[in-house]
Amino acid sequence: MAIAHITAMGSQHESSEIQFREISRLVCLALQSDACVIRELREGQLELRGKHGLGEEFAHSSISAGYGIGNILVSTGEILSIEDVLTSEVTAQLASNGTGFPFRSYCGCPLIFGGEVLGVIGVFMQNTPRRFTRTEELQLLCIANHVSVMIANRLVVEEMHDSNLDLDRRVAHRTKQLRAANADLEQFTYAIGHDLRSPLRSILEMVHVARQRTSGNPEMHSLIGDVLDREERTVIQAGKLIDDLLSLARLGASALQINPFPISLVAQSVWDRISKQADVEAQFICQEDLTAVADRAMVEVVLQNLFENSVKFRQTDKPLIVEFGIAEDGYFFVRDNGIGFEMKYADKLFNPMERLVGKSQYPGNGIGLATVRRIIEHHGGAVRANAKPHVGTTISFSFGSLPKAAVSA
Repeated sequence: MAIAHITAMGSQHESSEIQFREISRLVCLALQSDACVIRELREGQLELRGKHGLGEEFAHSSISAGYGIGNILVSTGEILSIEDVLTSEVTAQLASNGTGFPFRSYCGCPLIFGGEVLGVIGVFMQNTPRRFTRTEELQLLCIANHVSVMIANRLVVEEMHDSNLDLDRRVAHRTKQLRAANADLEQFTYAIGHDLRSPLRSILEMVHVARQRTSGNPEMHSLIGDVLDREERTVIQAGKLIDDLLSLARLGASALQINPFPISLVAQSVWDRISKQADVEAQFICQEDLTAVADRAMVEVVLQNLFENSVKFRQTDKPLIVEFGIAEDGYFFVRDNGIGFEMKYADKLFNPMERLVGKSQYPGNGIGLATVRRIIEHHGGAVRANAKPHVGTTISFSFGSLPKAAVSA
């Protein structure tokens, strides 16, 4: 389910090493695997670019592309799944050539761009056999497509540094390829969302059928009614998560519409809508006459996520107070008197699907603040958090190198 966040990483400013390491972590989280490794093909060698969950004895910095499973992926250009290395014909043949396997199950995919294999990505189960489903294979393929685009982007930059010969022609050619790849990636992401929703719809249909068939039998309905309700809630939550992840993925691809607008009025409007929907009595303090220069629609999404968090994580023993304004350093802020959090966990706050509180007490999918960070970084700005348990939280954000927010006269 980390597809959307991964597809949003390509335009971030971190080094490729940091991005590939983060992608490896998110792939393990999404596919519930023990380990993940990303390798780039360079002059016949598969060079390590990112890994998660692997010891140094396993994730060698470089291996031959003509050796082992990497050779199969590079030569066939197709996904390879191995449920159990102890019973697989593929690994039996490789083992006869002296190949060792310090894992039990594997699913790998070549990284292909413009018909050229750029590397491989694979996930592992180290001690237990596992059959990777077709949906999981499609998820890995979608991630592989995006990693291929990231590598291709970096190769463009390297080519520009290496030589200026025929630069305009090569950049135009690469740009055309990247646009086509990004368009294909968007279509593929949509297809993945559709494929993931299909089983959810089937489960909901079965729940409805079960309700109908037990409606005339009170005893049976009382036995399975709670189970059906729980399954329905789970499916609805999963569907919401898919929607949120796909929305997060599309943020980086959309062009910014930068214009000045009255952000105070927008904040008041967003708050009025959220407080009415949540049916919450709260005091909202909004600094008046503030103007921002940014993409208004995206800023509305930022404020909606921040206000929803303030409502969700409020303290039950005191009235909720939410404040919006601008600080002396030019950062806008949303401040509340909610449950807060320990600052030692602040680095996890804006990561997708990272939660600092229990889902049973505070439902959600951990996408809201990741969306906030993605929008702010898309503007070239920065976002930060400050909090104290049982006192409250302040989220501050700016729009970076774009025209600074100002107070209207």
